[in-house]
Amino acid sequence: MPIAINGNGTVTGLAVGGLPDGTVDRDTLATLAKGSILQVVSTTKSDRSSFSSETFADIPGLSASITPTSSSNKIFIMANIYTSKGSNVDRINFVRDSTNIAQPSGSPTHPATVMGYASSTLNMRQRSMSFLDTPGDTNAHTYKIQICGSNAGTIWVNRYNSSDDYYGISTLTLMEVVG
Repeated sequence: MPIAINGNGTVTGLAVGGLPDGTVDRDTLATLAKGSILQVVSTTKSDRSSFSSETFADIPGLSASITPTSSSNKIFIMANIYTSKGSNVDRINFVRDSTNIAQPSGSPTHPATVMGYASSTLNMRQRSMSFLDTPGDTNAHTYKIQICGSNAGTIWVNRYNSSDDYYGISTLTLMEVVG
């Protein structure tokens, strides 16, 4: 069947797979459907870190940079972190560049998640968090995960609190989503 471009802008006579590879790609499309994933950036932390501070500190190895292609696009952040602590609580925070994000309403200084530990609980816990961020520009942004504790005690990332024989693997994944 011959290919025809109709007066109303439709094309007929084109079978699925009828164009050579590379004829139409993402760059030649005028717009992408909202919710489409344009790029994925991920990092994996397989080593261990310890923290004893009551103020937020970056977790080494859990940061990644991404540059949105449009100011209306969003960045979907997913994190999976293994932590342990002898007692009290530890807190996890998402940061874009130097700005805290994923904050509870009316509380710009509190973290997105808090994990409590009983003094007899020394096991490693998996923490999964996600957040859809709207940076509102096309600048490169570095997203990172921070951690801090309350009261005394060491917080471990990717390590069982009472033994150096058990480990975890933590990840941070960023996805640009068409807005």
